[in-house]
Amino acid sequence: MNRQRGFTLIEVMVALVIVALGLSALITTAVRVIGDSYTYRERTLALYVGLNVITELRLSDEVPDLRETEDEVEFADTDWLYTARVIETDVETLRRIEVDVALADDPDTVIRSVLGFVGEPRVGDDANRLWSDPASASFGPRDAPGSVEPDPNDPAVEP
Repeated sequence: MNRQRGFTLIEVMVALVIVALGLSALITTAVRVIGDSYTYRERTLALYVGLNVITELRLSDEVPDLRETEDEVEFADTDWLYTARVIETDVETLRRIEVDVALADDPDTVIRSVLGFVGEPRVGDDANRLWSDPASASFGPRDAPGSVEPDPNDPAVEP
């Protein structure tokens, strides 16, 4: 007699359970990766917002006053709220800047905190010459090794 062989109902059910478990694990992982990428995007953009605030303070021509500032900005088609605190340091002409960045829709949840320092602006001929003609600016040997010959009369240069 010819007997046909095939899967029993129990074997098919076990195979379906195994496939369902594997697919659910795969879907869970995909959802987590998508959520993480959104979180990383938010944190990166919040970092840029904080760095922009610090850079604006650095580009001003004065040492910032001790204060706390809160403002809203748009960056990357998103509204952000930042709080910048200018804090005194032990050095009179140096300020510590702490910037907390949050989404404007949820101002109580800080996404990123950025820290920077702002010092007294550099004045004199070399400060402006560096931006207009970098080759003519005078660098010390530790600032730009090999780009400019060290000054032999400089006491910081070892023979």
